[in-house]
Amino acid sequence: GCLLFLAQGHAQHYVFRNYTGDDGLSQLVGQALFQDRDGYMWIGTQAGLNRFDGVTFEIFTIRHGLNNDWINAIDQDDNSTMWIATNGGLSSWKNETFTNFTMADGLPDKHVLDIAIDSSGNIWCATRKGLARWNGKSFRVYDSLSGIPAGRINDLVLDKQGRVWAATTKGVFYKEANLFREFAHEDVSGRSVHRLIHDKQGRLWIALEKQILVFQDGKLINVFTEEDGLKELPATSLFVDNDNTVWIGTSGGLGSIRNNEIFFITTRNGLPFKSVSAIREDMEGMIWVGGFGGLALFVGRAFVNYFAKDGLPSSNIRPILRDRNGDLWVGTVNGLARYDGHTWHCYSEADGLKNGYIDCLLLDQQGILWIGTKEGLNYYDGKIFHDVEEISKFGRVTAIVEDSSGALWFSIRDLGIIRETSSGYEPIEVPGQTFLNARLFVDSEGNVWASGDYGLSVWNGIAWRTFTKESGLADNDPYFICEDQNGNIWFGYHSSRGVTRYDGNSFVTYTGDDGLFNDAVYSLGVDQYNNLWIGTARGVDRFDGKVFVNYGTLEGYASHESNAGGFFADRDGTLWFGTANGLSHYFPQYDYAIPTPPRVKIHSAFLSNKAVNLDSTVTVKYHHNDFKAKIACLSYINRKHLTIRYRLNGHDPDWRILEGNEIYYPNLAPGEYTLEVQARKFHYRWSDSVTESFTILP
Repeated sequence: GCLLFLAQGHAQHYVFRNYTGDDGLSQLVGQALFQDRDGYMWIGTQAGLNRFDGVTFEIFTIRHGLNNDWINAIDQDDNSTMWIATNGGLSSWKNETFTNFTMADGLPDKHVLDIAIDSSGNIWCATRKGLARWNGKSFRVYDSLSGIPAGRINDLVLDKQGRVWAATTKGVFYKEANLFREFAHEDVSGRSVHRLIHDKQGRLWIALEKQILVFQDGKLINVFTEEDGLKELPATSLFVDNDNTVWIGTSGGLGSIRNNEIFFITTRNGLPFKSVSAIREDMEGMIWVGGFGGLALFVGRAFVNYFAKDGLPSSNIRPILRDRNGDLWVGTVNGLARYDGHTWHCYSEADGLKNGYIDCLLLDQQGILWIGTKEGLNYYDGKIFHDVEEISKFGRVTAIVEDSSGALWFSIRDLGIIRETSSGYEPIEVPGQTFLNARLFVDSEGNVWASGDYGLSVWNGIAWRTFTKESGLADNDPYFICEDQNGNIWFGYHSSRGVTRYDGNSFVTYTGDDGLFNDAVYSLGVDQYNNLWIGTARGVDRFDGKVFVNYGTLEGYASHESNAGGFFADRDGTLWFGTANGLSHYFPQYDYAIPTPPRVKIHSAFLSNKAVNLDSTVTVKYHHNDFKAKIACLSYINRKHLTIRYRLNGHDPDWRILEGNEIYYPNLAPGEYTLEVQARKFHYRWSDSVTESFTILP
């Protein structure tokens, strides 16, 4: 066998979407990130401010009125004014117009490194030469007389009480009444503090040169260093998400700490660039990362993937299960693997396996592991692999189940099904049926289901019954079978016919016409929420009984194609999928496929090249009768899962589906019109309408 030990963090892979200049980003260093109230993402670079709607980057530079377009921080106040910290001062953006504030207005230095907006609407500015506050009329500079040193301020945050905290080159200071007080602690006082943040529990995280300190009520409760797996400190950014995970950006990658468990993602396991400058979470819970290499969206946070390069004997994965010791067993086409949570242990013919091509696994009631291979049957007693010669002599074992009496059933390729009895093994005979490539399943009532060559057969302990096309099957070649929590039996086919449900009375088949992403079904399983998971030739679909949600490589799934029988529901609620190229571990708590409708906005509208004010009803003369609108759907999931529909009331009787993001109506007749736009994710409910009304005079 092979034993591969992996440094933590390289043993798993994550999927990010990288946006660069090819996508329209103004410059390749993403150093400030912010999502505004409408849902647009703002990205500050070293050459330009970008506003992103998921499709298009709109770029603002010095030509558009910015005093300086090297952007350090972005924020928004309660009046929806955007505030931008640059290397040339502070700028605001309101009604498509920039206003700039410089040292001439009272800033202590032109390099504004960070900003924070307090509950009174004051704009606090961290500069290279001290702290300043803009109150809407003038700047006030805080210096040693106010209790804070006049040097460089690296970072500003607000706590739950709304107090301003400042990370300086000489320690941490916070505002109380009109003065600043030092956060006095021997490990912090007088030292250069790069970043700081308060988490959801009110703990204070302080990033020093080579360590991150965590304080609760002024007491040091934790220290994290490079020895804990954080690479290339100091932290360039700290961020707390809704889940209370603390994200840490460094020049070596992206770290996260949750419940003191550290994960670190580098270019070796999925991050598109090495050095991270900014981290943000959007309204849908997706994590955005800016750095030296543009912008990265953590699209695959719900999936952690493992491949042959991580220690698996092959990336072509089939059956998966967990044993009583808590070890995960994974069958591949080139050996069996056992994962103890840290290391992959691989087993091959050299260890006693009949063959490395693993078709099926079963853990019986005694805790014995049964392994069906291309050349026969093994069992593993916890120490060694045993060959079961009476079965192996027949060849390939494609399915193993244990019935309610504890007897094992085996499906043998090109031979049929045999069952264990007190006197040996007996072949199963069913009139009008053969089982040359059968899959077996035992339901919660103890019935044994077998997918035959001429329909689906079921044994109730007394007699066999076979269902065929006449009974309601889509075809007579059923394949993998599973049962949901309501006792419905689900199965796919050896051909592309979708997935069929049997409720005990009748059969219903779902296909692409109903929203299933692909009709070639290779694996089936049910999760703790009673969702059906359907592995197909194009990723995996989750079905809640109403809506199909597809996951492919762009959502973080390991491969375009699911593999035969590659499904396992783990005891912690996570799921494992075997694919044609990799093992995927799914975490439902990080899934973005939520039913909440996306935000949709009429970004701009024109009547014969005349811009329409989107805040009012517009009246134009009859020759301004070409109407054009650009629509923004402000969700950052894979665009193929978003649908936008529109209708022009006064013109359209029905909704139209929008292809692209522009609506165009040439040569409209005089009259009153209202454009109505809605959007949805997958096939969940539509959003409320956004509207724009206009009148064309006769």
